[in-house]
Parts: sequence; C-alpha cells; structure tokens
Amino acid sequence: MTDIRRRSREEITASLSRGSPNEVRDALISACYWDKDWKWALQQLRKFAEHCDDLGLWAVATGVGFIAAFNGEIDEHEAQSILTRLKANANSAVAAAAEEAEADIEHFVGHRKRGEDVELVERLPEDWLLLPAENCVPV
Repeated sequence: MTDIRRRSREEITASLSRGSPNEVRDALISACYWDKDWKWALQQLRKFAEHCDDLGLWAVATGVGFIAAFNGEIDEHEAQSILTRLKANANSAVAAAAEEAEADIEHFVGHRKRGEDVELVERLPEDWLLLPAENCVPV
C-alpha cells in the first residue's frame, strides 16, 4: 500500500536518496500529491523516470497524472517524454499507469487550455487517508 502522508521536501529528498523501492515510491507519490509546486514535483519524477525499478516507475507515471489532476497544468513536452518511455515498459502496470497519466493530462490540462471548464481534483485531507475502514463504510 502506498503511503500518501504529507512529507516535507527534506523528508522526500532523504527518502529518495536512500533508494529503497517502497521509500522511493512513497516519496514520489507524496511530492506529487501534496506539494503545490508542480515544477519541483515533476523534477523529482524526472530523476527517477529511467533509473528505477518497476515500483518507482509506476510512481513516476502516477505522479505525472497527479500533477495534471491537482494543478491543471504541467510541462506537457517533459511529461510526454517521460510517459512515452514508461509506456514501452514491459511491466503492464507501469504502462497502464502511463496511459492513464496521458488521459489525465488531456482531460485536466488539454481541455482547460482549450477554454473548457474542467474542475480539478481536490486533495483529500491527510487524516481522511488514515481513517480505519469501519469509519469509511456506512452502517
């Protein structure tokens, strides 16, 4: 399970430098989910787009989609360059995540650029992500 808790940039950088697959995945997802500076988050993804295991590559693709969905803007050329490489990945989960990120860019960025009114995705509060399962299901 991916840990989407809010982390400081220092925590993210430290996790990325340690290099364990789960830490890299969680740090990349946290950067793209929580950090409002999408350019910084995309820079972190770029660093791992070619030199990572499949878990990290999945996080890169998912993170690109998060940036588009939460911000409504992204460096489309850079994002497409990353996603093209990821779609060629032999791991079907990585390729599927890259295709989904492309769809997110088209929907949240492309449509907005064409003047369409597209509502961005809202980040869920961190404590919502930590609720026990029994609190999430109506009784």
